[in-house]
Amino acid sequence: MNKKELTGVFLIIAFLLVILGVVLFNQTNDKVYKDLLIINSKEVSISDISIEANSYYNEASLDYEVTNYDSLQTNCRLARDKFSLHSQGLREIISTINSDNELLELKKDMLEEEIIIDNSMYEACEHFESAARYYDIYYNTNVPTTDSSYDMGGQEIDAMNEKIREHDLAVNRYNSLLAEYTIKLEEKLE
Repeated sequence: MNKKELTGVFLIIAFLLVILGVVLFNQTNDKVYKDLLIINSKEVSISDISIEANSYYNEASLDYEVTNYDSLQTNCRLARDKFSLHSQGLREIISTINSDNELLELKKDMLEEEIIIDNSMYEACEHFESAARYYDIYYNTNVPTTDSSYDMGGQEIDAMNEKIREHDLAVNRYNSLLAEYTIKLEEKLE
């Protein structure tokens, strides 16, 4: 599941939580549900940043396919800015969670995994950008075929792929936490 799909799933869950919150607030004034709604509202308010980050990364990937290394570097810089901004927003949300409630702790753990996802993609973009510089030198300047630029670009792509693997593991952990969170929330609402 890519970040865009993850964001879509999150938005659906946030919407359902808002609806549940309206019902719950009419019946009870439970602080935990209120806190969850506030957290989800804040997360939704920054979700567009994550979508933009992934769009720039996807554009960079397309640039790589057509060997447009200048545009790739620009899109990677823009993606990194957005990944950084999104993870900063997530950290700010986490700083507001002051409870030992199981649901709030699970939500906090989910937000922390999202930060790992963002940071992995930030670093993947750094390596992608470096690879593009090396490949640009190798393919678009007058260097001998024995120049190390091509090999250095390959090493950067390998490092990028490692960061993407870290991203994928964090997405798996996030999804496990989301499943646990959903079950616990449903149990509380019964």
